[in-house]
Parts: sequence; C-alpha cells; structure tokens
Amino acid sequence: MNRASDRQHKSQREIRVELVDRLRTRSAEIEDAIFNRVRALASPAESEDAEYRAGLRATVAESVDYALTSIERGEDSVEALPQAAAVQARRAARSGVGLDTVLRRYAAGDRLVSEIIMDEAGRFPNEALRQVLRTQSPHVDRLMASVASEYMAELELMRRSPAQRVAERVKSLLAGDAAFDAEGLDYEFEA
Repeated sequence: MNRASDRQHKSQREIRVELVDRLRTRSAEIEDAIFNRVRALASPAESEDAEYRAGLRATVAESVDYALTSIERGEDSVEALPQAAAVQARRAARSGVGLDTVLRRYAAGDRLVSEIIMDEAGRFPNEALRQVLRTQSPHVDRLMASVASEYMAELELMRRSPAQRVAERVKSLLAGDAAFDAEGLDYEFEA
C-alpha cells in the first residue's frame, strides 16, 4: 500500500492524534513563536513588568496545551479552560491592558497555530486538516469568551471599594475558585 492510500484509510481520530503528536514535538517552538507575536502587541509598561511577562508566558504555554488537547479530542471535547488565562486576564485588567489587546493576542495565537497546522498539510489529507481547523474555532471562541468574562469581572471588582474587593477575593478563596488570584491580599498563603 502506498503512502497516499494509507493516509486515506486512517480515521479522523487517528489523523488528529498523529497531527497533535507532531505538534507536541514542536510545542516549545510554537510557544516561543506565539509569545514573541503577542509580545509585539505589548505596551512599554507591560514590557517592563516581569510578573506580567511571566504570566503571559505561562498563559501561552497553557493555551497551547489547551489547543492541542482540544484538537486531539475533537469537536466534542470540553477541556477545562487554562487557569493561567483567567489569572492573566484579571492581571491585564488591573494593569490597564485593554481588552481589545488581550483578545487580539488570542486571535494572533490562533492564527499562528493554524499556520503551523498548515505546515503539516503535506502529511495529511486536506479534508482532515480542514476538519481540524473547523473544530478548533469553537474552542478558541470559548477560550476568548472566558477570558473576556474574567477581564470584565476584574474591572467590576476594581470599581468596588477596597473593603468590597478584599471581601470578594476572600469569598472566591473560600469557595475554592480555581481561577483565584491571591495578588493584593496581605496574607502569606504558603505559611
């Protein structure tokens, strides 16, 4: 059996798994490329903030893993949204980074992942890659909607008095909120 007919006999699931395996071997390269692309959208103040940069790096890494896992599992996949993305969205709101900039970064990352998937096009049937790209979009939309929601929640929290903000954060901590950000609370949690 030649290579072309072998590719035709693979299931969509097998193709997704093989594609993701190939992309995971390139994950460091993908993360670096996305990080550099989203950093190009940074303001000078962001560039100087080491904590913001570190959060951005962690968000890129978790978001790439989210994208690859979503591709591998297909359109019915409901992956937990990356916690780093929620924390970074709130940090962006506190740092004065506009929501438009935050969302443009996700769109830029999505475009880059799509470009890298297309780099792999010669190894897979065209229809299979089209299906992967179609199923990737709802996951990116869901991620961006969640990030926007976290960002807006943080803006609402910032509009409240300092006492109200601390009370809201303590409630989140007590509720076991996975996206809880302890920044701004004067308490040593590792004690």
